[in-house]
Amino acid sequence: MAKKPNRPQQEGTHPSRRTCEPLRPRQQAASVVARPARPGAAIEAQQLDLLLQLSCDGVVLHELISETAPGNFLQANQAICRLLGYNLEEMRRLTPLDILAPEDLAKVPGDTAVMERDGVLIHQKTLLAKDGRRIPVEISSRLFEHDGKRTAVSNIRDITERKRVEEALRQSEEKAKDLIRHAPAGIYEITFRGPRFRSVNDVLCQYLGYTREELLPMNPFDILDERGKTVFQERIQKRLAGEKVDESAEYKVRAKDGRQYDVILKSTLTYKDGEPEGALIIAHDVTAHKQAEEALRESERRLRLVMEGAQMGRWEWDLRTHEHYWSERVYELLGLELCRKASTRTLLDRIHPADKEAITKLADQVITGETDFRTEFRILCDMREPRGEVRWLSSQGTLVRNKDGRPERVLGMLYDITQRKQMEAELRQLNERLEKEVKAQTEQLRESVGRLQDEVARRVMAEAGLRKQSRMLEGFFRHTVAPLAFLDRRLRYVRVNEAYARANGKVPEYFAGKDYFSLHSDPQMRAVFEQVMHARQPYLAHALPHVHRDDPEQRLTFWDWQLTPLLSDTGDVQFLVLNLEDVTKEQTALRELEHRAGQLQKLTLQLSQAEDHERKRLADLLHDDLQQILAAAKFHIGLLDSQATDAGAVHEIAGEIKQMLKEAIDKSRSLSHELSPVFYQVDLADVFEWLADQMQSRHGLTVHVEVRGRADSPSEAMKAFLYKAAHEMLFNIIKHAGVNRATLRLRRMRKHLWLTISDQGQGFDPKTLAKTSGFGLLTIRERVELLGGRMRIKSTKGRGSIFLIAVPDLAKAAPDAVIEPGARRPPGGGLRVLLV
Repeated sequence: MAKKPNRPQQEGTHPSRRTCEPLRPRQQAASVVARPARPGAAIEAQQLDLLLQLSCDGVVLHELISETAPGNFLQANQAICRLLGYNLEEMRRLTPLDILAPEDLAKVPGDTAVMERDGVLIHQKTLLAKDGRRIPVEISSRLFEHDGKRTAVSNIRDITERKRVEEALRQSEEKAKDLIRHAPAGIYEITFRGPRFRSVNDVLCQYLGYTREELLPMNPFDILDERGKTVFQERIQKRLAGEKVDESAEYKVRAKDGRQYDVILKSTLTYKDGEPEGALIIAHDVTAHKQAEEALRESERRLRLVMEGAQMGRWEWDLRTHEHYWSERVYELLGLELCRKASTRTLLDRIHPADKEAITKLADQVITGETDFRTEFRILCDMREPRGEVRWLSSQGTLVRNKDGRPERVLGMLYDITQRKQMEAELRQLNERLEKEVKAQTEQLRESVGRLQDEVARRVMAEAGLRKQSRMLEGFFRHTVAPLAFLDRRLRYVRVNEAYARANGKVPEYFAGKDYFSLHSDPQMRAVFEQVMHARQPYLAHALPHVHRDDPEQRLTFWDWQLTPLLSDTGDVQFLVLNLEDVTKEQTALRELEHRAGQLQKLTLQLSQAEDHERKRLADLLHDDLQQILAAAKFHIGLLDSQATDAGAVHEIAGEIKQMLKEAIDKSRSLSHELSPVFYQVDLADVFEWLADQMQSRHGLTVHVEVRGRADSPSEAMKAFLYKAAHEMLFNIIKHAGVNRATLRLRRMRKHLWLTISDQGQGFDPKTLAKTSGFGLLTIRERVELLGGRMRIKSTKGRGSIFLIAVPDLAKAAPDAVIEPGARRPPGGGLRVLLV
């Protein structure tokens, strides 16, 4: 049942103030006149006057002479007098026009007309006080008749403070908008309905590269990566569930150009009527900070790996305070405990006596700030044994100077080179042994030279064989039926074979040295050649059309071609090999195949239509012949039953025969409807509504039918196919889904009809369809593919199923595709009547 539209409220009317419908002026007059005088009326008038005087709002009464000429004030309470600065006598000499602001005077006729029509009027105006002050007020006026005259009573409330608060609120909102618009961080507001952006500031637009108009209709989740979408949704759901979640989190956002940024999003829920309806989000770009942190971590990691791999120790020397810092590795290399103070003296105590003088001089040079240094020295492993085991160390230092160029401190590294020194000693011994071995090897070399000469002779023979293979390759290049061309890296022809020249109507010598694109000007082909040169990978094209530029009348040909780069030893492209194959015949055959596929689709529709006509013929036969005979028999048996007077057995037998005939008629009628549904006279929307009624009445399945737009088809064969497909899928829901509700949707998208049927039942694994047989889903899918359409099935166990069929509607006119000669057509708009 359609809902009646609400009556629009008058301007300035607040819904909470209109709790009842006011009496019309004539109704009020009638009620006043009909009300008899009664005792106590004077007392009530005094009480009313006292109530008016005690009211906090101003109250006035005035006559209404005409729409444009209200009369003088008849009564005014103290509140309105105090508000305007008049006394009661002065007020009675005034009319409403005398206290209204000039800009509100023109609204008086319209307001009066509304009050006469509705009996009540609530509006806002500006009043002029006696001292000239402008006072905004809210006026609630009601019209009634008093002593046979139209009189208006008005309640006047001062809303100066409300206006001031509203103006302050507006300015506050403007400041907040300016703050958001010009804030250094990206700020945007989203609504959960949709979801979509509600507002965005300029900084966010600059971050993402979108305009505000592009962002506002977008889904806010589209700017997050896949992980960010999941995390953001989970955090919002937890907050809506009342869980405590940190307002800030780190995400990755995608800009319009595909770049990704690291941002920290701080979100705050926004509420409407006490319910969360969106979020205000502040985005801080931390991409540079993250990159700097990553670079610092990588630098520290590399330094740590280098130091650990080289087993180096780090040391510092402050030249101003002469304080030293040694890492634990330095103490370990010097063989000292960590409790020993780091100093030059401590270092010299560990150095071998033979190296102390050199190290002392080096320390003096460092103090004077002459230059960086690198030195090697020995330390004694056991100080008590000056001639005992020693360890070789290497140290290098770098001077750090202040802005005046004076050295302030030295940064250095210390590492063990004992093993290197040992290897150097061993290397010297090895060199001596090597010299002896060289002499012995010289004799062996002489023997090798003889063997090398034999190898040269063998290679000469191999080169002869290679030349023979080269001649064979040359013969293949010249006489192969496949067109071949060699090009240099500047895309100039080096050589082409006879087949390539013949395909272009030239001789091979014509192409030598010519630029490829001077003969074939094609920007797309040039891009392909440059891609192969850059990627150094072959490129294969299939069935590329070609029109001969020199002879436009020559037929169109199709070619498969492959462009292969030949690389030099350095990996650079040196040559390109272009290999062609004429596939014109194959493409001609493919187009013929596509043509025949279209014919097959038409034949499929014709076959389906022929089947439907046969069903129609059987249905008409059942309805027009068999059912009428059965109905007539039932009718006559009914007459026999009614005329029988004595024999109870006759009544019983007649009743049984009537019941059997009734069942035969019902089954015949059911078979007639199944063989010939109602879609021959109506559109698809009515067909599916009828099918839904049948499913409800016979099987208890409620089918919700949605048809969008004009989704009908002029082809009866197409209607019949869609009906049978829908019937089969709905019957599958009855048998297997275990639900009593389903949804059927039909719509047209360009030249295709889309039929969707869904349920919330048990679901199944679509892969198991291959094991089924009979006229089921597989049969429907085969017929859809024969019609040039497609069928998709989405189903999950426990979550229901969705069946989608999309078929092209090839019918261009209202008549059906094919009607066999002699076949009967149902009369347009006719009705079939079965007498029972």
